[in-house]
Amino acid sequence: MRRKGFTLVELLVVIAIIALLMSILMPALAQVRRLAQRIMCGTHLSAIGKAMIVYSEDNELDFPRSGGRLSKWSDLGKILKWDAVAAGTPAQRLAFGPPPAKATITSCFFLLVKYSDGIPKMFNCGGDIGASIFKLSDSANTTLTNIKDAWDFGNGDDGDGLEWPGEYVSYSYHMPFTHQNLLAGTNACFALQNADSSASPLCADRNPYLDKNAILIYTDRKDAEDEWSLFDPKNGFYDASKVRNSASHQREGQNVLYVDGHVEFEKSPNCGIQNDYIWMNWQKAPSAMKTVDKEWVQKDCKTILNPRKTGSGGAGPITIEDAFLVNEYNGKIGDYK
Repeated sequence: MRRKGFTLVELLVVIAIIALLMSILMPALAQVRRLAQRIMCGTHLSAIGKAMIVYSEDNELDFPRSGGRLSKWSDLGKILKWDAVAAGTPAQRLAFGPPPAKATITSCFFLLVKYSDGIPKMFNCGGDIGASIFKLSDSANTTLTNIKDAWDFGNGDDGDGLEWPGEYVSYSYHMPFTHQNLLAGTNACFALQNADSSASPLCADRNPYLDKNAILIYTDRKDAEDEWSLFDPKNGFYDASKVRNSASHQREGQNVLYVDGHVEFEKSPNCGIQNDYIWMNWQKAPSAMKTVDKEWVQKDCKTILNPRKTGSGGAGPITIEDAFLVNEYNGKIGDYK
């Protein structure tokens, strides 16, 4: 009796059908994966929000700010010593240096690990390419055995195997530090508190201007600028190409944590009070947006503009309503161009 089996034509037909099904299913599966990452990222931000509220209730309604009340944002992308242990000198002084102490956004977040119920995993977003979950075992040099004794997510360049702190934290934070107002030549700080407006953005995904994964912010800058409409006090700016959305979620938008603890996936970065643009402060009219944009990026995080948009544009008073969310660069700060 002749043995039955598939003919070559039948096999090719089956393979073609499988290939067709795969071509249909793979994009759908990829979209499901992206949606799952977005939801998990929002869940982590929600956990951060709960920890922030608990922390603030124990600290006169202040949200985390490392290095003391007069601390400034470090231009090194790290603090002085992340695993400082008191030995005749207060550990905080060893960690951040003498006043005015130099602190980081990541060290602010780390206060939730140190003094609250925060865990390193909740600062990691699955959509943030290259981000890692911090653990003490990453360091071969530290003498710490309890993660709560640390002051930040590592140092990054001390030969201990650690990544830079910004690679352990996927989120941005409302600017909490004293920083220079280039217009007035004075220092100012408008850190949010628990009692401030519930509509104020407190944290969000990475600021695309401070993200090595947000390549389009730099390579397609001219096209992006040309697509922005004039400022509308009601609707803010319109960014057709979405290059200014966070890179963590394919530029479809960003998860944003608000002061009252709720998280929304916002499809535009104009989601602050009065449609404030959350990735930078404003000091000039919208027609000068290109100049502000380039100045901000070219400062390499060393000098932070402290402007404020009012009405249809122009310099105006700096108020706490100005959304300005920043993060440590997710790489060596000297590599930031």
